[in-house]
Amino acid sequence: MTQEPLLPSPQDVGKMIRQHRGWFMFEGVVFILLGIAAILFPLASSLAVEIFLGVLFVVGGGVTGVRALAAKGMRHRGTAFLLSLITLAAGVFLLIFVGAGVLALTLVLSVFFLVEGGCVIAQGVRTPAGSPGRGWMIVNGIVGLVVGLLVWLGWPSSSAWVLGTLAGVDFIFSGVTLLSMGGGAGSPDLQAAA
Repeated sequence: MTQEPLLPSPQDVGKMIRQHRGWFMFEGVVFILLGIAAILFPLASSLAVEIFLGVLFVVGGGVTGVRALAAKGMRHRGTAFLLSLITLAAGVFLLIFVGAGVLALTLVLSVFFLVEGGCVIAQGVRTPAGSPGRGWMIVNGIVGLVVGLLVWLGWPSSSAWVLGTLAGVDFIFSGVTLLSMGGGAGSPDLQAAA
């Protein structure tokens, strides 16, 4: 009896992408257009990100609460219910106080970039000299620190554009990735490999 591999081979992936190449290209264009719109209208997209996150917290908190109440006899049931109330409250706060939510999320994001940047720099410095990617790791950490500092120093006015702009940049990179996958699926190298 033969067992299927856990992961498809690169040739199988290439074949699957070629079969749906048009959809990859279409999705890539849509994501790029959405990313451009998010960057052109950063306040609206920042508000949309904040509201979406609020909805996720409300749904997640609600589901956790229902599970905690229904799972009689489970250990840590009280802790799970308390966590559900905190999550639900955070979601409701984000949905009721949208402007304050955008301000808070921007501040949290700036602190995240500062901490992440410092940690990545520390990892890079501790990585032996000459190791592949060591320099990029340190540069990545420096960029994180600079972004975090710029957002922090620009707060609260940076709140009007940070979340939406970052979402837009992410959408554009996702779109470019999808376009490159769909476009590359037609390349002679991938067709020969199949």
